[in-house]
Amino acid sequence: MRAAWGVLFLSLVVNTSTCLAQTVGASLQGTVYDPSGGFVPGAAIEIRNAEQGAVRALITDDKGRYREPLLPPGEYELRVKVLGFQPVVLKGIKLTIGQDAVLDVKLEITGGVERINVSADEAPPIDLASAALSGTVNRSQMNDLPLNGRSFQELALLQPGVNAAKRRGGRTWKENHY
Repeated sequence: MRAAWGVLFLSLVVNTSTCLAQTVGASLQGTVYDPSGGFVPGAAIEIRNAEQGAVRALITDDKGRYREPLLPPGEYELRVKVLGFQPVVLKGIKLTIGQDAVLDVKLEITGGVERINVSADEAPPIDLASAALSGTVNRSQMNDLPLNGRSFQELALLQPGVNAAKRRGGRTWKENHY
């Protein structure tokens, strides 16, 4: 009797596992690329069943990938939309039972005009009438820089065009006084 129950249990396990392995649909996956071959994250994907009109909406992940694992067999359209790129529509995608289709999409940049405005309001005006150089040492430079004795002569060396003065024997003023 035990052997009969064992055979029955074994046949149920084998039959159940083969039933679970069967699939009734197809899957569609792929990657969305820009013209240079880089990934396009956040692209809006629509998978439209051409026969029934059902639509599945997806968004690509950070590596530009999308995947719809459970699609009924039939004919589909794939639409890809991203800001800054031309929309793409691929028609005539035929999926059969158990098919795992891979469909990568390469987008083209839209023909729109990109405009860059440059303004010079941040730059200080240049005094063309004078050859004098000047500058300001701010508080953080005075506090954070390792200056010997906080000497104003060392702070002056922070400005462009200022060099240390040489005295007799090729020594600087600093070497003579320290």
